[in-house]
Amino acid sequence: MLNFTNGSSNLSRIDWTAFDGVVAGYWLSLWEHEPPTIFNIPDKIYRSMFLYGNKHHKPHPDSGCETLTDWVRWKVGQFPQVTEWVLVNEFTDDFGNPYTDYKIDDLKRYFEAAYLANPNAKLILGDFKPYLLSKWDKISAIADELKATGFPVEIGVQFHLKHSGSDVFKNNAPIVLVLMPELLQKFNVPVHFFEVSLWYKEPSDLAFCGQLWGDLTAIANNHQVKSFCPWWLYQDDANIGRRMPTFEGLTFYSPVSK
Repeated sequence: MLNFTNGSSNLSRIDWTAFDGVVAGYWLSLWEHEPPTIFNIPDKIYRSMFLYGNKHHKPHPDSGCETLTDWVRWKVGQFPQVTEWVLVNEFTDDFGNPYTDYKIDDLKRYFEAAYLANPNAKLILGDFKPYLLSKWDKISAIADELKATGFPVEIGVQFHLKHSGSDVFKNNAPIVLVLMPELLQKFNVPVHFFEVSLWYKEPSDLAFCGQLWGDLTAIANNHQVKSFCPWWLYQDDANIGRRMPTFEGLTFYSPVSK
């Protein structure tokens, strides 16, 4: 399993040898360094996130593009260093129904545009809420249809585990870990955990976090998940901006030693 990192506000503290890949995306503006800097790390796979189905319904005005398809072609072509694109993320509702502009024919246009811009790039179809298994049945079917069209589609699963011994509504970790093996058996294409974090409520809950993180890693390894990306590494990074679930009164569990 390949290990990715989303970086840090202080790049100098990262042990880059621990990671096979780096996620470089629009959030680079948070890190107070120019985007080219992230591409200077030697011998890394570069991945980027792109379209969010719940908010991207027209191109960014600075792109000069008229359609989302044009924007995909332009942006993927602008960054040949990026060989993995989470091309579409969070594109369905809780029932697995695609949002406007993200129906199967729309996705085919976006995937074709990305493929033509960089035929060697890996194209990932991402979404979240892994505990909604019926939602992922539909996502799996969409991935199969894209694959049948000839595109190199893979699936990305996004989730933020929450552990609280005192608040059942902030304790999704047990159900996610129980259901994850069943979820991973649904797919006929490679799968990535491309955005993952763990949060806890009380100081006493922290004692369980190491085991929960270890269980998650074991599930990923045992089910041949292709890559794993902790979305943050350090506490101060998780507190930059409006970071879910900081506004729920939860504390980020750092998966790396200080």
